[in-house]
Amino acid sequence: MSPTLDLSSTMAVLRTKLQNPFAFGKTCAAIESSIPSLVDGHLYHSATYRHGPSKAPSFFTERLDNFLQELRKRDRITEPFPDEAAVDRKQRKPRRKWSRQYIAIVEQTFKERLLAEFTGVFRAYAVSETKEFNRGVDVALFGTQCYREYPEVTVAVGAGKDEDWMEWMKRECEQAHIRRARAQSHVQWAGY
Repeated sequence: MSPTLDLSSTMAVLRTKLQNPFAFGKTCAAIESSIPSLVDGHLYHSATYRHGPSKAPSFFTERLDNFLQELRKRDRITEPFPDEAAVDRKQRKPRRKWSRQYIAIVEQTFKERLLAEFTGVFRAYAVSETKEFNRGVDVALFGTQCYREYPEVTVAVGAGKDEDWMEWMKRECEQAHIRRARAQSHVQWAGY
């Protein structure tokens, strides 16, 4: 039997943020963007390792640690991998392979569950709420608000479970900015 990532407490916390699309988006993106570093950090320790306080929400890291412990037991990778600086190129390959595999599993599981729980909410959002959600994602992913224009579909729905949120945000926010600039230039030219 394959281990399962228990996201029930994570989804419960996210439900409490639904009234504030900015905070909801920021929390979703904080979880999604923390997955690679959390998984990678776990592999440098034994399978029973528990993350301490970090940028990632504790309600998520606790469940993730349990899940990674079960995955690593299943795959018989209970010992820590050596530090990359201490080993040669060939010895780095197994850790990178398992890291990519586990990151993909966790990211896909999180995104699928997020879409399953909240697609109705995302679709019911008004355009202003969708843009606020995306602004929260922008702030969480980039550390500051990088864009002024946001797409009219949430990054969770637009990127789906397969596309990287950061890449999707960059592309779609730039497209939204271009559309607005074109619309403004048409208004200016219509005035002449």
